[in-house]
Amino acid sequence: MLSYCENLLLLQLFLPASSRCVCHSYQETSYLSLQESQLFGPSEETLQLFLPASSRCVCHSYQETSYLSLQESQLFGPSEETINMKISIFAGVLLLSAAVISVDVLSVDGEETPVEKFKRQHIYQNMAPNRCQAVITERDIKDVKTNKCKEKNTFIDASYDKVKKVCGDEGEPIKIGNKILRISRENFNFRVVDCKCNENNYFPKCDCSGSSGNKRIVIDCDQNKNPDHYERSYPITIIMNEL
Repeated sequence: MLSYCENLLLLQLFLPASSRCVCHSYQETSYLSLQESQLFGPSEETLQLFLPASSRCVCHSYQETSYLSLQESQLFGPSEETINMKISIFAGVLLLSAAVISVDVLSVDGEETPVEKFKRQHIYQNMAPNRCQAVITERDIKDVKTNKCKEKNTFIDASYDKVKKVCGDEGEPIKIGNKILRISRENFNFRVVDCKCNENNYFPKCDCSGSSGNKRIVIDCDQNKNPDHYERSYPITIIMNEL
């Protein structure tokens, strides 16, 4: 298995420096910023010292989207044509070994599923309000159609597994508009960081600021009781019949 540094060097040589990747393996999902040479886990903390050889990445840059299979030593461009990659590192040829992607992680066209998008945009343990601008940039959170900044994005200071409990016994149904969602129970609240950005600016110059507080979160869940959409949050003492 190649070290994290060797895999990162390979990615940097073959992908634009502006690329940000979502790398999936059997074990975990990692968020990779090539420009900053950093690998982050779901909590945005460095997950481990290597990028697993079983990883396959979806990498976005200003120019293109690339699909990278580390185990098959292949880089797929926008047209899905294969570019064979062979590289000599430390006077030897290092070939990367390879991965199979589960269909519940990436959709057929390589885009994020709603669950993965929820994790990227809303799950961040130990998030700080003064980190809004940096994290919004790292996580590539923007209006994808216009490349402008999102006006607001909320991060939940908890693991995905804890948030998932709101889809079960630690949550209750709540109707908002025509949708039936889930709200965390009063005694099962979360610290959230609300990031507000200038929606008139183009990403990544979003001029974001943040505030935090303990609140009850409202989310949507898929048929397997996995959180896949963040709706909003309420004060802990909100009275349900007032909603």
